[in-house]
Amino acid sequence: MRTQRERVEESKRRLAEAAIELIAERGFSQTTSKDIGLHAGYSRAMVAERFGSKEVLLDFVLGHYYENRIDVQRAPGSSGLDVLLSPIEGLKEFARDDPRTLRAMFVLNFEAVHHTDVLRKRIRAWIRRLKAELIEAAQAAQADGSMRTDVDPVDVVTDMLATGIGHAYAWIVLPEDDDFERTMTRWHADLSSSLRAPATRRRSRTT
Repeated sequence: MRTQRERVEESKRRLAEAAIELIAERGFSQTTSKDIGLHAGYSRAMVAERFGSKEVLLDFVLGHYYENRIDVQRAPGSSGLDVLLSPIEGLKEFARDDPRTLRAMFVLNFEAVHHTDVLRKRIRAWIRRLKAELIEAAQAAQADGSMRTDVDPVDVVTDMLATGIGHAYAWIVLPEDDDFERTMTRWHADLSSSLRAPATRRRSRTT
């Protein structure tokens, strides 16, 4: 027999998954707390009971189902360049393992363009944090010799974010024309090749 805590956790998971499905279909603004509760198989008041509001549920969904999967990853033994490119690797794995959730999260990101309330603030804060972490990773990559030093870290990261947003938009609008996992694989390879420091310089730092 399940404990109360297990029941609470299951209801949170089901509500989050219901929110993801509805957001992918309708967007955040057109998805109500009542809709989420009923879609998850609960009462219309369940979102308020478990999260307090749709906005708190949004924060839970973004934090647990999206951002942590594509944040900068600093695995032991990784070079600075590996760390810099880790969000692209995360997107590739996300597209392979759970494309439905990834699509819903992209819908949320683009809806933040015209949503002036909590959604825009939440997305802007995360993008700014991600940008700062990527710039730090790019600087570390130049310091450890894994990335070219003739490029500006801020410019590299600005271009990465803009390109990633462009790929996400293309996949949302024309999913039948774009294999997103393949696109991320190609983009990762292209950036790795263009940003990697010359082999002679890398060797000199290890001798």
